[in-house]
Amino acid sequence: MAWSLLSVIDAFDQNFRSQLAVVREVLSEIGAEGTPYLLLLNKSDCLNEDQKLSLKQEFSDSILLSTRSPGDIQALRERIIAFFEKDMIEEEILVPYNAQGIIGEVRSNMKILNEKFTEEGIRLLVLPGRLTFGV
Repeated sequence: MAWSLLSVIDAFDQNFRSQLAVVREVLSEIGAEGTPYLLLLNKSDCLNEDQKLSLKQEFSDSILLSTRSPGDIQALRERIIAFFEKDMIEEEILVPYNAQGIIGEVRSNMKILNEKFTEEGIRLLVLPGRLTFGV
């Protein structure tokens, strides 16, 4: 199983850089320094515009957000889904018409990218795991 990390940092905390350094050091010690991760810089609502701009430049791959903002939470949700789906491999499956009960199972466990009705059954282009979570 491949692992990915979601690191949440309080961007308003003056010591967050040293805390982030400790996290990275521990990951290195356990041999996980190459593990893909998303860095979330939370509490952007406590920062002024200059601080936000500086953080965006310093941590360009991070997500600057405030958990008090529904728009930020929605953007985070979309970014997390895209992050985890990027390494998924598309598969095409054929579900015969006489096995229609399987379609519900496929829909609940896979992300369907395309459906095509053929003489043999329904051809589905899917991603193997469906990433859904409520926000």
